[in-house]
This record gives sequence, C-alpha cells and structure tokens, in this order.
Amino acid sequence: SGEGKGEDSEFLIKIYKEFVDPFLLSLNNDAVKIQKKIPHSNAREVFVQLAERLIDAKKLEYTFRIIEIFVDDPDPYLPGHDPEDPEAKYSYHKKIEESQQNSISSVRGWCAWTLAQCVILGGRQYIEKIINLTEKLVQDKDYYVKHMACYPLSQLIRFRLSHMPDVKDVLFFNDDKKTALEMAK
Repeated sequence: SGEGKGEDSEFLIKIYKEFVDPFLLSLNNDAVKIQKKIPHSNAREVFVQLAERLIDAKKLEYTFRIIEIFVDDPDPYLPGHDPEDPEAKYSYHKKIEESQQNSISSVRGWCAWTLAQCVILGGRQYIEKIINLTEKLVQDKDYYVKHMACYPLSQLIRFRLSHMPDVKDVLFFNDDKKTALEMAK
C-alpha cells in the first residue's frame, strides 16, 4: 500500500537529517576523512544506497549531496590497492578485464547506479549535475566504475532529445532549446 511507502520516506528523511547530514558535516563533507572514520567500504556503500532510496522520497537534493561526496571515494580500488584485498582476488576492475559478470557494488559503483535513477522528471533541475558527475565517473581509471557509469550515460542519451510531456516545444534537458541541445551534445 502507498501508506507504508510514505512512512518509509519519512523515516529515510529522518535518518538523513538526524544522522547522515550531521555526520557528513562533522567531517567537512570530505571523502578522505569519511574513509578514515569508516574504513570498511561496505559500510560507506550504505550511504549511497540511502541516496538512491531518497529519490523515491523526492529528496534529490539529499541524493546529490551524498553522491557529490562519495563520488570521490576510493572504492572500488584498482587491483593491488585495496587494503582488504591486496591480491586483487575480488577486484571488479579485474573481473571486467576478464569479462566476468558482476553486480552493483562499491561506493562509486552505487554512485553511478543512483545517478541513473535520477534522470527523471523530478530530477530535471539536476541534469547538468548528472552530466558532470557521469562524466567524472566515465573518466575513472577503474574499469568497473566506467562500466557502471554506462547506466547514467545511457539514461542521459535516452532522454537527451526528449521533450516535456505537456509542452512539446520544451526539451527535457532545459527550457532553453539552445542550452538543451548543447547539453545533449
């Protein structure tokens, strides 16, 4: 029922406001300081997973705040650089090189996945930010992150020349047609 979803949204917003926001502020929104405070990457992934869930709560400003911080997280590490996996047995970069299947994992992997979920009408005002963050992820040295960046990239490509549902003369990327076409490039 829709009732539970509303309660879930309220709970997620409360977690963000009472825990996540003060925690990030206490560490100056610095990915390096956060990594030192929370050395296990799986625990940091949870922040970005929360960011994804905040999309449904229509709190994209919170989603982007989290992504903008965690997009600089070192996870996933390049082979041989992961302190928890020095032999690169579990390196997603290595798995991509070997053409092995994978799932959504790592902090930056979740950032990419979450960005893809933001290419929606409610995220329209963030299109430029989505483009910039996707570009950053596409240029990552880690193959897994590049692979995951294809998700928001494909969503951007899919909607780059789409128009608004009720106004056929206005493109999805921007009200100004020239700006929208430049962004689509």
